[in-house]
Amino acid sequence: FTGRPPMNLFPAMVQDGKVAVLNDQQEVAFQMPLTVSGATGKFSDGKRIMVGVRPHRIHLVPGEQVEGTSLVGEVTSNHWLGDQCQVGFQVRGCHVIAVGGRDVQAPMGSQVPVAISSEAVRIFDADSGAAIEQGPESVASHVA
Repeated sequence: FTGRPPMNLFPAMVQDGKVAVLNDQQEVAFQMPLTVSGATGKFSDGKRIMVGVRPHRIHLVPGEQVEGTSLVGEVTSNHWLGDQCQVGFQVRGCHVIAVGGRDVQAPMGSQVPVAISSEAVRIFDADSGAAIEQGPESVASHVA
């Protein structure tokens, strides 16, 4: 994927009608609703997928309320680049990069609240890498 920083890509599986994002140990790091374009009926439990979220679509929300999947991560990096801030954080063993348009005051080791809106989630086939869902639009009729 082009873009800087690149899209966050996570191995995942469908579990109880939700997206279960896996960490490097193949344990569930966090869950997100499977609400993209009515995708719930397209995927059976246990189906392996890849989930993508662009760093600019992850909301760094200190003190804000944003609709979507709410997470708390431990800050592993924080770089102000003059026009944007790139914050790296871990959520139960899953590394995530977010980009904000302002200097985010989040020192290393601190806990930062973030949110991922359902429209920001991209779903890819785990085997082929082909896009299945891109936000509110279905790419193909993909049946499990």
